[in-house]
Amino acid sequence: MNNEYENDDVIDDDISDEEDEQDEDDVEDEEEEESPLETIVKEILEEHRDCLKNYVSDPSNPEEVSENDKIKKFIQLKVRAKIMESFECKQQWESDKQLKKLFQATKKAMKKDAALEEVDALRHVLKRNSDIADLIEQLIEEEMDEEEETIED
Repeated sequence: MNNEYENDDVIDDDISDEEDEQDEDDVEDEEEEESPLETIVKEILEEHRDCLKNYVSDPSNPEEVSENDKIKKFIQLKVRAKIMESFECKQQWESDKQLKKLFQATKKAMKKDAALEEVDALRHVLKRNSDIADLIEQLIEEEMDEEEETIED
């Protein structure tokens, strides 16, 4: 039996520099990636920073525990509301023909230019889309017609 290392100790020479670099890259990727849920929670916390002033990190009495629970429950309600709002927006995009067309045009633009981010692609599509300008014009005209009818009556 060959005892190259005593007590199965691993020396630095056993690990290549390449493996070290890969491990560091993996850690950086994990740190950079933030889930959409984390983003929502951070936004809510930022919006309600004034509530967090009353939060006690190490509560020492029942009142402090109760206050912390109230704050957490409030933040949870706000996060749930934001998620529901996001979900409703998604439902609108899936059910509306015009919004679907915008989404498809965005995907097509991204296929043409792989470096183009989704948000930027949508901006380009919206700038080129005349449907929005036409709809705005139509609704303004309808609003003006309603006002004229109200004045005439």
